[in-house]
Amino acid sequence: MKQLLEGMRAGDVEADQRRLAADDVSVAALRGELDAAREALRTSERVHQAMQDKADDLARLASAALPLIDATCPVCSQEIDDLPSVRARLSQIVEERAGADELVVAAQDISTHRTSIAAIESNLATAHDASVLIRERIQRQSDSANQLAILQQQVRKSATEPPIDLKLLHSETMNPDGLEATAQALQELHRVLSAFVRTLRDRATAERMPRLEQRVHEANEQQSAVVKKLEALSRRESDAKGLADAATAASLDVTEEALAALDPYFGEVFGRLAAHPTFSQLGLEHDVYYGKARTWARISDPVSGVDANPQLVFSEGQLNVVALSYFLAFAMTAGSTALPFVILDDPLQSLDDMNVLGFADLCRHLRDGRQVIVTTHDRRFGNLLERKLRPRRPVQSAAQIHFDSWDREGPNFSAKRLTADEGRVLLYGASASDEASPNWPNSPSS
Repeated sequence: MKQLLEGMRAGDVEADQRRLAADDVSVAALRGELDAAREALRTSERVHQAMQDKADDLARLASAALPLIDATCPVCSQEIDDLPSVRARLSQIVEERAGADELVVAAQDISTHRTSIAAIESNLATAHDASVLIRERIQRQSDSANQLAILQQQVRKSATEPPIDLKLLHSETMNPDGLEATAQALQELHRVLSAFVRTLRDRATAERMPRLEQRVHEANEQQSAVVKKLEALSRRESDAKGLADAATAASLDVTEEALAALDPYFGEVFGRLAAHPTFSQLGLEHDVYYGKARTWARISDPVSGVDANPQLVFSEGQLNVVALSYFLAFAMTAGSTALPFVILDDPLQSLDDMNVLGFADLCRHLRDGRQVIVTTHDRRFGNLLERKLRPRRPVQSAAQIHFDSWDREGPNFSAKRLTADEGRVLLYGASASDEASPNWPNSPSS
């Protein structure tokens, strides 16, 4: 207990005194800086005022000289070579005032010194407040140590010289007056011990305060670091979002520019298939939806100028025509990167009679730039192709492959090459045509 009390009396007084000495040195240095800054401000203000007075004097002299300036100088009577320039210069001095740039620089110096003084005063106030807190804490520690010493003496006295004879508590002959005196003595001892315990508790709390304040300071620094990281991440997120939006817009522009050249071919293929009597034009629309670039089909009525989404207007067969138009236009405009043939696997799905006739006519035009291979299970469509795609020149050729049966060995086919006199064709290839064909870009020669 004695060692504990001595340690509590010592406490953190020495550490606080060291902090107070360091703060006093810092306050003295800040006061020196403040005095120097104030002197620099006063010097700058004097320089600024002198320049202001000089500028005012020059302006008054120039204003007074203007009416007196003639072909000759009013002072030395010599002829003035460039009178207009002299008058213009004097007028400029009167209007703009001489040394205006130097006045601006001097004013900026004054503003800089005032800003520096405000910062030093703020730091000085912070250091002064810290010194006051340390002094108050040292005073509290000193008062607590004195109070502990007094209570220690009282406790020691109570332990060595008890206010009552404890043996009397076990005496059978104790009278009521003695009991009352004993009770009062015990109450006094209880008060002294309670005060001692409270002082010890307060002292322990006071000793923990610097450590708690240090923890709070460290937590505040960590919070500041986290806030800075969050701000940096927020800026990076904003920059990344800006880059993503720019990339999306750029990709949309590139796609729109690349597909704009294909719009006429979409329309030409779509027009040959005659999918709809009103919406007879087909194109592409490009926009950004939920941050992503997208391209979707657009049909138009050239008479009324109405545009629509084919998924909301067309039947299943007409939608199949739209898909077929895009496919054929892309295939026939691919240039040197395209394959030399086009395969159409059962293109009659959901096509009505008008679409079938248009598709047969389109195939007849497509064979000029590609070998066209068509498969179908519809005999009527096969008969139509026999009439539409029969060879018309010796350089043209067409072949028919017919599925006959299926056995354990696999499928059985029969094939024959059709001549210009024959007309049955399901699968065909052409090397030239005497019919008009779309002007496909970079169509390879057969």
